Amino acid sequence: MLFLRYNKITLVYSVILIALCAFPGNNMPSMDFLDLFSFDKMAHLLCFGLLFFFAASGVTKYLHFSFLRNYSLRWALLYCIFLGAATEISQAFLAIHRTGDWLDFLADCIGIGLGVIVYLMIYKVPIQE
Repeated sequence: MLFLRYNKITLVYSVILIALCAFPGNNMPSMDFLDLFSFDKMAHLLCFGLLFFFAASGVTKYLHFSFLRNYSLRWALLYCIFLGAATEISQAFLAIHRTGDWLDFLADCIGIGLGVIVYLMIYKVPIQE
């Protein structure tokens, strides 16, 4: 139950992301390969950056299992990459009027990387000279 206590935001946010990725895509604008800075890609960056931040914060606070605590950033990173890949694969094969897109997955990964940077800037003590 402690795991749910510290990770409820991550789990609720994950369900919201999965639901948003499952909506039919008939009204989605088409994207040209060169349009890498579209609203869709920025949304992927922001959503998965926030997901990493929530996941890393929750797993770090969960002190019951030392292997989770000692490798909290790695577990959060693996979870977020898995969720990004799973949503794109499910869009390719299960969602109506949606397609899986490698550029969306790339935007997810870049957003996760930005989430790592923000997390480290906020929660890690800077090196003192």
